[in-house]
Amino acid sequence: MMTEARLSVENLANLNITIYGFHDDEGYTTGGLVSPGMTRIARKLVNELINKVADYFFSFNALLEDFLGYRLYFSEFLLRSLVEEKNFGILPKGVLLIPGRFKDSSNFVLSLEYERGLIDPYQGIKQMDELCDYTHQIMEAMLRPEISIEKRNVILEKFSRRNAKKLYGIFLDKEWERKYSGKDNDKTFDQMSTETEIILTGLLRPDYGVFPPGIEVIEYSLKEIIPAQRKKDYMYLEEMPTIASVKSIIQKLFPFATNLFKPLKESTGNFIEIMVLDVFSQYFLEIIDSFDKPRPPFFLNSLLAEETAVFTDAFNSFHRQLEEYMKSGKKQTLQKHGEDIWQAVVNSGVGVQQSLLRKIYDAFLEHVKIERGNETEEILPTWELKKHLNFTEIGKRTIKHLEKRALSYLAMSCEHDLIESYINSFEKEILSRQDDPVKIISHPYLQKFRGFVENEIKKKYIQKAITEKLNETVIEDQFQKDLLAYSKKFLGNITLTLDDLITFTSTFMERRVTDPIGKERFSKIHEIVKTYSGEIKFLLDYVVRHSILNPFLKHSKQVLSEPGFEDHFIQLLIEFLESRLIMPLHWKVLVEEWLTKFEIKAEGKTWSMHDQIMEFQKYLQQLKQNEMQPERFLKHLNDHVFKKYQEDQAEVEIALIRLFRELFRQSMEISQMIPEFLLNNFTDFVKNNQVKISSKIPKEFLFEKEMEFKDFIEKLEILSFPQLSCYPRLIILQNKKIPELQYKLSFEYSGEQMERTRITASSNYELIKSKIRFKY
Repeated sequence: MMTEARLSVENLANLNITIYGFHDDEGYTTGGLVSPGMTRIARKLVNELINKVADYFFSFNALLEDFLGYRLYFSEFLLRSLVEEKNFGILPKGVLLIPGRFKDSSNFVLSLEYERGLIDPYQGIKQMDELCDYTHQIMEAMLRPEISIEKRNVILEKFSRRNAKKLYGIFLDKEWERKYSGKDNDKTFDQMSTETEIILTGLLRPDYGVFPPGIEVIEYSLKEIIPAQRKKDYMYLEEMPTIASVKSIIQKLFPFATNLFKPLKESTGNFIEIMVLDVFSQYFLEIIDSFDKPRPPFFLNSLLAEETAVFTDAFNSFHRQLEEYMKSGKKQTLQKHGEDIWQAVVNSGVGVQQSLLRKIYDAFLEHVKIERGNETEEILPTWELKKHLNFTEIGKRTIKHLEKRALSYLAMSCEHDLIESYINSFEKEILSRQDDPVKIISHPYLQKFRGFVENEIKKKYIQKAITEKLNETVIEDQFQKDLLAYSKKFLGNITLTLDDLITFTSTFMERRVTDPIGKERFSKIHEIVKTYSGEIKFLLDYVVRHSILNPFLKHSKQVLSEPGFEDHFIQLLIEFLESRLIMPLHWKVLVEEWLTKFEIKAEGKTWSMHDQIMEFQKYLQQLKQNEMQPERFLKHLNDHVFKKYQEDQAEVEIALIRLFRELFRQSMEISQMIPEFLLNNFTDFVKNNQVKISSKIPKEFLFEKEMEFKDFIEKLEILSFPQLSCYPRLIILQNKKIPELQYKLSFEYSGEQMERTRITASSNYELIKSKIRFKY
């Protein structure tokens, strides 16, 4: 039996995982991972984890450079349990990601921390830079013809592992903690009271569909606070990130934090428990395969109890026989030991137990081989194999995980089936009697509602293990009450997006247009209209991202910095974009239209260059909302698509667009009454029709779900920290061109489940502007 090897961690309190990675100018990545439970089995996993972190880190840095013109300089994230922390004992409090640079090479360290806010970023960054320099020198020293690429990689991996151990020691010894003398000049930039430039507040929502749970920003508002003295400072405009781009990056920071935490979480699973879970899953699947007639779900509860008892007996028997064998004192190869253990242990069982002993034996032998680096010909005395007896003790913990989470999984499975049954029954019994437009528009509403309810179901069973006995009636009664609450919370507030309306209209069109020529022509029109939302959002962000706006300001500085020449801002920007915006987009014709309207809006205003750029960003942000309105979409459809076909005298396309416009307007009218219609009708349906849990073939309850039973147990019980979510706490960014110039994002959270956030953005521009003005 083969299974993915994992890192073994026995003591949560000692779990100080440190991942180091190095990336050279040619894209080669190497690194090392240190954890108290790390063994030789994990080489492949370690490489996977390092590559994951490297991918997240370098991809995010590329985003930062494009949107802001800055790099990640220092970052600290906090970990928060989505359930009561007292249930977990000792927990890590945060995650550190500290990068370093030397020439075109870069490195990073990712580590758990058990106390937040104690690290001095600048000590860490300095040492990371030194490590990067050191590794870079090693690489340069190996650029010799007699050293092959393979040998170079082996040497680099050895040095990277050494660096990982060094960093691990630094964290254990707390070498990077702040040291205070009580003087103000001890403070580093992350502690200074710098002038705030942006305050962003937002509402957060956990996503339980991923492990660890992700966090998304669902609502936000932004306040700009630009100090007055900067409004005439052209260098500030050139070097500081645009407000719109900062907002975009802040939203991307939350999924970035979740992705960073995943490799740390994945490195905490006990590989023995995972192997034993594999064994039990295979065994139990064979058992339930014999039940080919539908049964109620909690039939599995008693069956699981019976089979876990059989499994425990087999483990106890395996342990006794193995312990007895270890007393023999034999000295021979591992392969020969394996043959003798087979005779002594497996042949001692009969019937079902023998079958189980064989599976347990296979897992045990695989574990020993991997632990010993697959050295099967080495002569070993039995006393040296004794340390592997912990296989059975650790493996038996899997049984406890199964017993703890079996009821939760079955109840969750039942509720997933219930929401599906309620929605399907409602569509069949209520929606089927409505007109086609109502049916078509209601369906995606209900699918969004289904997703919302499934997230709530996962949240409930992830947060709390069910220990009391349940039955179908209890779950049915409670779910009916919960579903009414979910309906009022979701269906009463949901609104359709422009993309939804375009999709509905396209569905109506497909039903109306039946001839082959019409279908072919409409497919081309559909290719244009379906890209509207995505392209508009991209274009509005594109104009103000650092890689466009800041080079434009530098390019046009000689003209725009002269008094009275601010009026040329839009004209020059249009010319600049024409040379840059060469990608084939259907809706990029709108960019010049937007810029021209702003130029008209600015006529007669006495704005400084700074004020004009601030107003321009506000204008584009407002456009993001306005241009997503259905009425604006219809106007652009007429002005830029319909007119083009009129000029080309394409009669079929003209007729198709006219029909599309009419159907789109109908969709708009119907969509306004759908939320109230669904809320009233669905809640009445739920009140008057309690859906029952259906019996199924037993295997379908456990092995045909989006999250199989085995995955559920592994992610919630075997991998540590399943309910922890990762939130940004402090992000310091460094200007790519001017390293002294730094930008700080500080995050604060409030609410029982940290559902609200307040982010302040500030910089050290005022502190260093006099130093950098003549340097660059």
